[in-house]
Amino acid sequence: MEWLQRNIRKQMELRVPRQRRPRAEKPGTSIQAITKELYRKFNEDNVLSLAAAFAYRMVFAAPAMIILTITIAAVLEQITSIDVADRLRDLIRDRAPAETADLLNSIVDNAIARAGTGQASVGIAITAAIALWSGSSGIGSLMDSFNRAYEVRESRTFLQKRMEMLGLTLLLTLAVNLAFVLLVYGQRIGHWVVDRWGVGSQFDTIFGIMRWPIAVGSMMVMLAVLYYIGPNVELSFRWISPGSILATCLWFLAAAGFGLYLTIGNPGSAYGALGSVLVFLFFLYITGAIFVLGAELNAVLGKRWDPAAVEDLATTPNATMETHMEAQQRLQKIE
Repeated sequence: MEWLQRNIRKQMELRVPRQRRPRAEKPGTSIQAITKELYRKFNEDNVLSLAAAFAYRMVFAAPAMIILTITIAAVLEQITSIDVADRLRDLIRDRAPAETADLLNSIVDNAIARAGTGQASVGIAITAAIALWSGSSGIGSLMDSFNRAYEVRESRTFLQKRMEMLGLTLLLTLAVNLAFVLLVYGQRIGHWVVDRWGVGSQFDTIFGIMRWPIAVGSMMVMLAVLYYIGPNVELSFRWISPGSILATCLWFLAAAGFGLYLTIGNPGSAYGALGSVLVFLFFLYITGAIFVLGAELNAVLGKRWDPAAVEDLATTPNATMETHMEAQQRLQKIE
């Protein structure tokens, strides 16, 4: 009888399919799981709406930043004798929409004239102050987007957050200007250094090659600092590298593709004088989406493996209840 019961149980076990055992890897650690989580967060946090808010705020800061960039270029011409004005006019003629060409040329001429009369220092100071203050609102919208990515509330004081916004805006302005100068005037700056200091033609060749990775590196460092300071979470600096690398690569690809698109067609022609503004607003929209996407990637990775972020999310009252509980569970596993 016992033998018969054992055979019956054995036959029933053979008929019922066994559940597949989970693989040895930890749940949620595969690239497919991370990509799926990133896609979910992209839709859940409404990244495209956050990018639209960033573009709307940054478009008001753009005129001051453009004037600041041209004024710095004018000072560079006075120091190095590089024909910055001619180069800028060539760029305006080849790249700028026809509706704004006259305005940009007048800005270049005024900046060159002020630099020649010694008024550039005052103009740079005033323009820098305006650019920093107006541009900080756009950075503030990015910081709010980063908080949403990490699912935390803002607890920094008004003064502390404002100082961080101004500092990050200054960093962004410097990084953009450095990349602009290196990419546009890098070869001529190398010639000027060779002629002035006599360091040899090899320096000119090396500098001409290195100006590209330096420009990309400055953008990457700027984004890394932005991702490190922006969210209201304690982070380990190395865990914000994936997002900064992704955002940098996507931004340069988007800039190259956008430039190619403008050479093929004129998307703003249907809007008349407002066409150039709308085209620029669309580029800021793409930029905001890329920057927030990099923060979302950092949040997905940081909430899993960054000990500093996990500990902060597990102990801070600023995190949402779900994020707080998940961080506590992860913290227990780490300990």
